[in-house]
Amino acid sequence: MKPASPETLQLTARVLAAKGDTARAGYILDRMLQEFPNYLGTYTEGAEVLLIDGRNAEAIKWLNRGLERFPNQPMLVNNRGMCHLLAADLPAATVDFNAAYAIDPNDAEYVANLALVKAIAGDETAAKELWSRVLPEAEVQRNIEIATKSRPNFSIK
Repeated sequence: MKPASPETLQLTARVLAAKGDTARAGYILDRMLQEFPNYLGTYTEGAEVLLIDGRNAEAIKWLNRGLERFPNQPMLVNNRGMCHLLAADLPAATVDFNAAYAIDPNDAEYVANLALVKAIAGDETAAKELWSRVLPEAEVQRNIEIATKSRPNFSIK
């Protein structure tokens, strides 16, 4: 029998986590870390499983581990920014979203996430400019409204 590929293990971990079996998904991710430390999915999927399990701080550590192996990898930086945003740490999220955007300013996800933190921080002009690059105008305005309503959940510095 042929050994499992990193892609197969990643998909298996994803399915197990989606079914709520995060313990077995974690076992598979630990295996991926041992067998496939140079596979990006080891780190993106690991963080996602940890988030599903409500372990945000551990997801950040998992992404940091990936960034040690893949310095300045925009997907890992962006995902870490999202973890910081989920923890209501707007300054840390902003640093990561700025970094991901600087690495790849054409990626719609990085553009949108940077727009989001700018809108939450009150820089609606910059947020509108960024979102206008990736969304229809009606959605831009709706996103501004949602971000404005979310401001009380964040400490703005």
